Amino acid sequence: MTLSVTNLLLTLFVFLILIFFLVFTAQKLANIPGIGEIVEKFSRWIMAIIYIALGLFIIIENDTIQTILGFIF
Repeated sequence: MTLSVTNLLLTLFVFLILIFFLVFTAQKLANIPGIGEIVEKFSRWIMAIIYIALGLFIIIENDTIQTILGFIF
């Protein structure tokens, strides 16, 4: 499925707006004294959990396990 030029530009615009919103929200959260310290202290664990959760979500959403089992059996 290919996006038309109008839909592509709209998608990129929405993506850009949401990125700015994400960065703004992250800056505001980091300025809260307790939150910034916790994130700095546990940043490696937080990133590991996020990457593992994202990977599991992609595997489950794309039926990767069923595809691999289909190749084996």
